[in-house]
Amino acid sequence: ANLQLTAVLILLAGLFPALAVLALGDRRLHFPKGARWPTSWRRFTLAIVSGATMGVLVAGLLELAFQVLLVRGQGVDPYLCLNRPEAPICQDPKVYNLLLIAVAVIAPVVEEAVKPLGVIILIGRIRSAAEAFVLGLACGIGFDLIETSGYISANYNDWLSTALIRTGAGLLHGFGAAMVALGWYYLVHPGKKHVLKAFGCWLYAVAQHALWNGSWGLVLLPAPFGQFFNNLMLTIGAVTLPYYVIINIAEALFMLGFFLYITGRIRGVEVEKQAR
Repeated sequence: ANLQLTAVLILLAGLFPALAVLALGDRRLHFPKGARWPTSWRRFTLAIVSGATMGVLVAGLLELAFQVLLVRGQGVDPYLCLNRPEAPICQDPKVYNLLLIAVAVIAPVVEEAVKPLGVIILIGRIRSAAEAFVLGLACGIGFDLIETSGYISANYNDWLSTALIRTGAGLLHGFGAAMVALGWYYLVHPGKKHVLKAFGCWLYAVAQHALWNGSWGLVLLPAPFGQFFNNLMLTIGAVTLPYYVIINIAEALFMLGFFLYITGRIRGVEVEKQAR
């Protein structure tokens, strides 16, 4: 019975935060209440599934390819430091720099580019900026559901801490993919400063992801700095979390505020169109 309860709790911990972000975004762009929803259920479902399948698969293959190229080009495997930051090789600043590039540059660029592939393929048929944003958000949430489930499964014995750490990941992946899809919408549907808006959306998505990953990378700094950050813990009741969760919480709050701002701006534009 306890095992079944734990399984249910793990499922809820992995699903609910991400789905809450998805519901919030969709609801904010459904305005006024009597108006049409930003997109159809068919496209909405397709976006979630594409993010959870095609997005995860393509991102995984590309990141693996970059990892092979990085290791072959430098003669060392910086990814070993992900699980063993105390290893002697990880004390080399060169190795740390390589790992930081992999985590805070390659991963954000690759993942943000491929998460909304399902929307990008259909971008010419997207009716509005609101629809592009919602479908991109759905792609990112689908991607996060698979990624978070994998993290929790890999850390089953400490699943609660992992679930708490991953709470903001749904907002990170969902909002990032939404901004990328929105950028593609602006690029394909010409308007005032559409190219600048497109690149602004893409840049924000990558920068947001890079900062999120980079804050975690401080624990991988060569000694004594890495050891200091690695030993700095936050205790909440019976749960002990690493320091970078504090930074992630601050980042998540900023992302949420900007998320509300962007959805408010998009909603305002859609209301103006309907009033014409």
